Amino acid sequence: MVNPIFQPLTAAEVPVAIALAEKIWKPYYRQFFDERTLSLLFSGMYELESLKNWIQQSQNHYFLIQDSATNAPIGYCAYSISNDRLWLDKIYVSASFRRAKLGTQLLEKITRDALQQDCKGIDLRVYRKNKSAVFFYLKHGFEIVRAVDFAGPEGVIYPDYLMAKSLIYRS
Repeated sequence: MVNPIFQPLTAAEVPVAIALAEKIWKPYYRQFFDERTLSLLFSGMYELESLKNWIQQSQNHYFLIQDSATNAPIGYCAYSISNDRLWLDKIYVSASFRRAKLGTQLLEKITRDALQQDCKGIDLRVYRKNKSAVFFYLKHGFEIVRAVDFAGPEGVIYPDYLMAKSLIYRS
């Protein structure tokens, strides 16, 4: 099992995060989108100034995940907290670490953060055709709330699921 280091992203490190997304996000999503659509979506999600502004807001949290053995970046995650809910925006892991339970460790860390902030649940959107991600979240206690069509840049429609996990446990 990998022993990850969760490094909060600073404004100066945003270009590192974008380069990592270029290595992780784009290759993964090529199975779902043509190159033009992929580029539109990527540029909308990973625009330098927008990301710098996003991480400056106190409710937003963006982490680079590093391999403790090499300090190399191997993933990233981003979330925001509002009205007793954590919104999981991004959770991505390098292909070579996907079977090393790193995603589970990330989700456990995010859940701990949510509980420390007295959140009652975690919400996210996931691309419906991304069956492995949908299964991952179901396996970790999330439920599909509903199907949503999310409008991306230039009329691109993401057919997503809104998923949620309650952090209120009844005994």
